[in-house]
Amino acid sequence: SLPQDAVLFNGRSGKEMHNIYPLLYNKTVFEACQEFDADNAVVWGRSGYAGSQRYPLNWSGDPHSTPQDMACVLRGGLSYGLSGVPFWSHDIGGFHGDRPSPWLYIRWAQFGLLSSHSRAHGCQPREPWEYGREAEEIFKKFTRLRYRLLPYLWTCAKEACTTGLPVLRAMVLEFQHDPVVRNIDLQYMLGPALLIAPVFDESNRVQVYLPQGQWLDFWTDELLIGPVWVEQKVPLDRLPIYIRQNSVIPTGPEMNFVGETALAGPGKRSPLDPGPRGRPGVSGPVRSLDDYSFCRHAPAIPGVAPTVILKRFRKGG
Repeated sequence: SLPQDAVLFNGRSGKEMHNIYPLLYNKTVFEACQEFDADNAVVWGRSGYAGSQRYPLNWSGDPHSTPQDMACVLRGGLSYGLSGVPFWSHDIGGFHGDRPSPWLYIRWAQFGLLSSHSRAHGCQPREPWEYGREAEEIFKKFTRLRYRLLPYLWTCAKEACTTGLPVLRAMVLEFQHDPVVRNIDLQYMLGPALLIAPVFDESNRVQVYLPQGQWLDFWTDELLIGPVWVEQKVPLDRLPIYIRQNSVIPTGPEMNFVGETALAGPGKRSPLDPGPRGRPGVSGPVRSLDDYSFCRHAPAIPGVAPTVILKRFRKGG
């Protein structure tokens, strides 16, 4: 923090500049990154002020390693998104307090890996292998899912940059005419197409609200018609994910790092590169999707065979 009696370059005191100082700090780093590595730099900021959404990816701060704090982190992040901040994330496993249990680490990892950005960080080690074989395997499963979804997340990020819509969206932002969602703050939309419901209770039971329309269970392909509340006991290696009707979700191959598939030889490109139609990883003609309510789209990446097909659920069931 800035000492109140500090004197800055403009002659003002730390007391006067307390709030705007982190904005100027982030702005300075952002402009330096633009100058030296404009295409790849990421500014990661923990502090901010009105206008800071122009510069950094913002972080949640230092939550305690408890299920209650994990829930508070989500509530705060959704509020932050409603305040005009498009990119936001948090420390997987929490930061302060006792070492998280394997259960808490796993549940927080699932939530964190389905956020705009992901980092495991805390006072104690947060590497997945520190929490047992099961935690390591589940972390790996959701990391692979995240990498499959990177073209979709890239699309959401581009939308955030051009419109200001956050990547993690409060339900009330996406469904403004549904009065039920006004008090829902423990589930969220990851972009416009995916509804995510983290698990906060060690009973592994969760209630999920699906607004009006058709929804597809990501894991089972069960078709549900909203508005409806769904109560379920969630296996430890799953997180409730529902696909919104009329959604096209660009996906890519599993990778160990971004661009891995682009290293196969000359002319290969990353699945995150915009295709000729301006969509990440999409090349060639795009077929009409008018007959389909739910789709998972595999981008055409040279040298990589598509592994995801359209899921055919015609409109009207």
